[in-house]
Amino acid sequence: MSHNLTLARPYARAAFGLARDHGRLSAWSSLLGFAAAVAGDERGRALIAHPSLDQDTQLGLLLPQGGSDPNFRQFLALLSSNRRLPLLPEIAALFEQLRADEERVLKVTITSAAAQQLTLSVSGSVEIFVGNATKPAQTFALQSAWFPTIRS
Repeated sequence: MSHNLTLARPYARAAFGLARDHGRLSAWSSLLGFAAAVAGDERGRALIAHPSLDQDTQLGLLLPQGGSDPNFRQFLALLSSNRRLPLLPEIAALFEQLRADEERVLKVTITSAAAQQLTLSVSGSVEIFVGNATKPAQTFALQSAWFPTIRS
């Protein structure tokens, strides 16, 4: 796993830089998510690794219907040429981390034994509490988890 992350990191940084420079972070996030889902699926992985598959067919499998960013297609072609398509799930995850840092999003998970309801007052409290320890103008992606078994 760490070997894959080491190999994926420069590709993720390159993808992020290219997407940011062209103002297409959101679009590339979606495109990478789609390609990573295909490459991460056992059947998709076997199909794109098939030796009789040419590069255009490989790329066609990794791109959503209805067109794509030409820079993204070129990025996938580079991955294909370097035999790095299996790294797409790691590249996508690292890309999302870089995007969250760029957009100043902090993921916060609230785990509770109480009913799974994240109210605005709790959300505001978390934002105030965590806000003191974060950089200005940071946004929060709140997620709640309910574990009734942790009640005492």
